[in-house]
Amino acid sequence: MTIDGQTFAIVDTSLAGAKAAHTLREEGFDGRLVLVGTEPERPYEQPPLSKEYLRGEAQRDAVFVHGASFYADNEIELRLGESVIDVDADHRELSLDTGEWLTFDRLLLATGAEPRRLTVPGSELEGIHYLRTLADGDALRERLDGGGRLVVVGAGFIGAEVAASARQGGLEVALIGPSFFAAGDVASHLDPRLRRLRVKHWTTRYTRGPRRRAACSARPSATSDRCG
Repeated sequence: MTIDGQTFAIVDTSLAGAKAAHTLREEGFDGRLVLVGTEPERPYEQPPLSKEYLRGEAQRDAVFVHGASFYADNEIELRLGESVIDVDADHRELSLDTGEWLTFDRLLLATGAEPRRLTVPGSELEGIHYLRTLADGDALRERLDGGGRLVVVGAGFIGAEVAASARQGGLEVALIGPSFFAAGDVASHLDPRLRRLRVKHWTTRYTRGPRRRAACSARPSATSDRCG
């Protein structure tokens, strides 16, 4: 893939972005390769943020995709702490929040997803955390180290893993999601050790319809497939 003089831009210093840059170099792309990301950290893996890193079983350096010298050694430009605010596909340019325009020949968007923000009364109060970035993980880890009670909103993979990790750390945990059964489906894919903690201790509260509210305890002895 020898393309002299071309610039390949990758938007977001995510796991996908870092791996794409690595693969391009491995396959022989020798043009300019630029990774642009809003975070100040070099690319890291997000899955540990809800599991071993959150539980304090992994050190900070363990979450990074590559070593600190990898990018310079492979002539990959890291543009950290910079955001792309506009993409001009016709002129093949990226507008950065620094005021700079970055010209590209090829472009990969690897931005991923953002957590849904609460819009209910009290959502601005202290003690409410979101988990997407390494900084988010640091803040949540520090808070959980203090013990207490945790309410997790969202019974998908990330919410389930955070709840299980918190239970393993001795916290009282309530997992809130739209369906008890969704949490059960997610649990079947979790680490078995965490799944046992979840089944024994978690409580999922959910609403069926506008006025009905139910609570289910996910315990090994539960035989009913309904809550009422």
